[in-house]
Amino acid sequence: MTLFWAKVCLLFLSKWEHLVLPISFFIAMGALIFHKVLPTTPWCILLGFTALPFVTIGWWSKRYTVPMWLKIGSIALWLLAIRYSQLDMYSFIWGNYPIDVLGACGGTIVLYWISVQIKDHLKFVSRLFARLGFWSLAIMCFHDFEMVTYASIVPIYFVLDFPLWAWYIWRYTLTIALAVVVIHIPKIKKIFL
Repeated sequence: MTLFWAKVCLLFLSKWEHLVLPISFFIAMGALIFHKVLPTTPWCILLGFTALPFVTIGWWSKRYTVPMWLKIGSIALWLLAIRYSQLDMYSFIWGNYPIDVLGACGGTIVLYWISVQIKDHLKFVSRLFARLGFWSLAIMCFHDFEMVTYASIVPIYFVLDFPLWAWYIWRYTLTIALAVVVIHIPKIKKIFL
């Protein structure tokens, strides 16, 4: 869900092409501050805004050529963060700021560069990973939605007396069916690509 919200936000921000990076960092800082006021939001919305700069860096790297000095610096920052960072994004813990942020930005650039190498040199693997990423994002979003719905709403209105194994089959079939239907809606499909 975090990636979903970050990608939705990026779709709107990408209209301001040259300002999208600073705006995304500004939104992420706002989300971190807002987390102090409202610690939990449904469906990881605040986490999506916090992750927005990293998704934006990936978008930026795809549109522009990343200079070699930035690639080397990104590797160094990423290795530094691996050693010293105390980042736990899910719990909003940035324990060694700014190494956490710089390392995560560097890691994003490194991982994008690795994915480009796979795309350029291993076409089949690249297409397989792209399809898996597309489907797994859609399925995980609806799985999260389905978990929240079944945990809080369905038991109030419906009493479904299924054995445990049938209950899981029903829930996962519903999740996959929702994902298949929604990704065929053109405007929504853009979010998962």
